[in-house]
Amino acid sequence: MAWQRLASFPGFDRFDRADWDALDAHATMIAAPRGTRIAAPGDDAAHLIIVGRGAVRASLACDDGEEQLLVHGPGSFAGSCAATDGASQPLALCQCEEGAIVALPIGAIPALPVATGARLQAMTGRQMV
Repeated sequence: MAWQRLASFPGFDRFDRADWDALDAHATMIAAPRGTRIAAPGDDAAHLIIVGRGAVRASLACDDGEEQLLVHGPGSFAGSCAATDGASQPLALCQCEEGAIVALPIGAIPALPVATGARLQAMTGRQMV
């Protein structure tokens, strides 16, 4: 898998070979053309979404469409609150430029080595704050 795209970003730069091997065993890198809907409000949060390349727009539904909240760039997590608390996704997540995302199934996180899970948890926690 093309983990080298992530390895230079803060947090991921601390990953060692065992971390990358664990992610490689469970995660999938997906090409995402511009405009790809990654998640819609109400979707089950089945994956932790990591932006590998490009940008992902996070928006809230409102009466006249969607209100953009954030644009997540490479190395960041998109929609991580829902993935962390297990609730349905409150946001619309859409690829706003050609790129790639890494989808790590939520159910696979407990199977990761303790150190890898702790690193991911610390990174998602920092981003949410």
